[in-house]
Amino acid sequence: MEDMECTKSGFRVRRRAAIATWSKVLVPTLLAATAACGAPPDAASHSLYAKAQKPNAPESTATVSQADKAATPQPPPNPTFNEVLGAISNAYGTFQAGQFVYETVLKFFGIGASSEWQTAVDELEKFMANYRTTELKNDVLADLRLFAYIAGNWQSPLRDDLEARFIGDANLHLTQLQGDIENGTMADAYTLAPAFNLLTAAFVGSSKAFTVINPANAEPQSVYDSYLDAAMNVDYSLVGAFFVSYDVFGGIPSMLLTQGGKKMWPKYAPYFYYYGPLVWDPNRHQNVYTNYYCDMTNEWNIDNLGFQSCWYGTYGQYSGFNALTSGWAALSGDALASAKTQAVQGEQRFDQDAGVAAVVSAMNGLAAGHNSVCDFSPVFPYVACGHVILTQRL
Repeated sequence: MEDMECTKSGFRVRRRAAIATWSKVLVPTLLAATAACGAPPDAASHSLYAKAQKPNAPESTATVSQADKAATPQPPPNPTFNEVLGAISNAYGTFQAGQFVYETVLKFFGIGASSEWQTAVDELEKFMANYRTTELKNDVLADLRLFAYIAGNWQSPLRDDLEARFIGDANLHLTQLQGDIENGTMADAYTLAPAFNLLTAAFVGSSKAFTVINPANAEPQSVYDSYLDAAMNVDYSLVGAFFVSYDVFGGIPSMLLTQGGKKMWPKYAPYFYYYGPLVWDPNRHQNVYTNYYCDMTNEWNIDNLGFQSCWYGTYGQYSGFNALTSGWAALSGDALASAKTQAVQGEQRFDQDAGVAAVVSAMNGLAAGHNSVCDFSPVFPYVACGHVILTQRL
């Protein structure tokens, strides 16, 4: 364990590496690291603050992480941005409704040629206005507008040339979008997720439509499915889901509220602090109080709202700032109720965010046959695979 860095950031980087490699060999190491790591970096200042405020004061504060500060706040979906959500959902839903036949092609191109699609693209332009890579932003918007032109002029003699250009450019830019989303900052994910999903829907749907018009250009269905499966996995890695049924393998029947460890969640997951009341300890012959600190981004805590891995310190009324006992523990009683209340409030703000809403809209559209995901659950320390059943809270 000498190489394990007992800091919140260091430990989470190593645990995410375990997720990326799906290595069962690392699981015992991760569990041992959880037990071996001491108090979080701010535990000392936390106890000093609690003491200064008097130990029985019903105090509860939340510290905003650097990741939260880095993300540019986005307003809730407005009537105009709802066009983006509608375009994503309609496009996915149309070409997954059943066999992609000539009538479906007309319906799909009708979406692309509609004023709603144009409004959606215009709104995305404003939504991504401050993105750091101007070239990628402009390329994606150009792809979406080229699709709209093709959809409105699909019988033009220029269609074949435009089709080839659109497929090549969109494929390239989807790869770049996915790379920036997965390897960039949390703010990048919020900015690019709506465009990634709208372009995915346009790319896959139009590719299938072109093959109906000209069967000589047809690809195997597995090729189209691979793009949709990849989109679901990207989206799930960003926001999680309300309910996942792990029925493929793994032995976990289900998990609720799986946003723990997901990239977009930390923006709405401030730390949870709970300062316990004074209680008489007959063994120590003095009043004691127990304080708790919980990382709200941690899967142990936020998934299923379990709060299974929170740091605690028990202090004596007259024993100074040194904890009598400390370690990792699950919340219970008033502390658990307070933590759940804060988590639910964060989830409500999370769901209302425009970027999150766009991802959820896409996941709902992908749910017809492309909702298989794999996730690492530290509660049951192995990778489990299953199906996203719901992507919105009831």
